[in-house]
Amino acid sequence: MVAAPASADGKRDFNGDGRGDLLALFDYGNGDTGLWVFPGAPNRPDGQPGQIGAYEAWETGPGNYWISATKNVAGDFNGDGRTDIMSLYDYGNGAAGLFVIPGTGGSGPSATDAYRVWYTPPGNFWLSDVKLAAGDVNGDGKDDLIAVYHYPDDTMGVWVFPGTASVGDGSSEPYESWQSPSHWYPLSQVEFTAGDINGDGRDDLVGLWDYPNTTAILWVWASSPSGPGNPYQIYYNQNWEPNVGQRAQLTTFNQNNDGMDDIAVVSNAEIRIFNGTAQQQTGYSTPYVLPLELPTDSAVLTRSVITSADIDGDGEGEIIGMFDNFNGGTSMWVLSGSPDAVFEWYLAQVWSAIPGDFPMNRTKVAR
Repeated sequence: MVAAPASADGKRDFNGDGRGDLLALFDYGNGDTGLWVFPGAPNRPDGQPGQIGAYEAWETGPGNYWISATKNVAGDFNGDGRTDIMSLYDYGNGAAGLFVIPGTGGSGPSATDAYRVWYTPPGNFWLSDVKLAAGDVNGDGKDDLIAVYHYPDDTMGVWVFPGTASVGDGSSEPYESWQSPSHWYPLSQVEFTAGDINGDGRDDLVGLWDYPNTTAILWVWASSPSGPGNPYQIYYNQNWEPNVGQRAQLTTFNQNNDGMDDIAVVSNAEIRIFNGTAQQQTGYSTPYVLPLELPTDSAVLTRSVITSADIDGDGEGEIIGMFDNFNGGTSMWVLSGSPDAVFEWYLAQVWSAIPGDFPMNRTKVAR
């Protein structure tokens, strides 16, 4: 599988060592938040994923950054070749700010520091009505923050916060690239990700909608230089109820080296892979459905997170899961496989925390 997560940096590489990393914010309590890096590692001699040793790269100290007020995604926002965290912060009463936590090769609680690139005063932007994705939607080599906003009249808008190397409020001014002409279903029924689905060099917005009556639709908002535009369906199924956010999550990667990102929907029982396609019609992407057994205690994905990265740096992408063991412990697993017709997949644990040491209910993974 050739890695192509939704990121202009390709690997999701925070520390610049050529391997993809998983990034997570951790809540120490009382407004004290830390950034933990789970760095990629080379495979073992037998080809299995290598074990990972996590480290802290940033800590705010008490009273400074309340993790419960954040929504976070990962991508190369400043264009320096390292993955950053884009953290949307809720100040309350409709006031919000966008912080960037830049990638770095250092370690320790002061290895990097967050800075703000956007702020809006009260009454303008309610984080409870937003879901996020990240990708280079305008093709300028920097990842952008994509915010899908649900309006009070039940319409929906797609907002783009352009990636920039500048620092300070006003450095990234958001704009709306699309708004639905009529009612859309609530955001609680959809999962979003981003990737270059049609192979044009710009990341597209992808949404898996879980409609009533066991119907699921996979939508793509193809990007132009101005961002994601009018959506189209690439898959429609009246006999599939993915139960998004509870028992299914999605991510993007390129598993067949065709220049188009593919979509993976991961659940506790199966993985569905939809090949990227330039065809903008329903039915042009029929999934491979592969059996999958996640760790027993993680069968429900409510407090677990699925993402993707080139974790071993070999140019082939992996699907990564940070799983809540529901005993106060957390584990990180790598799902990898063959791009040929056999699809020999394996699931390997690469990191774990003892019960109570790194609880998932105090952790937010930046996807």
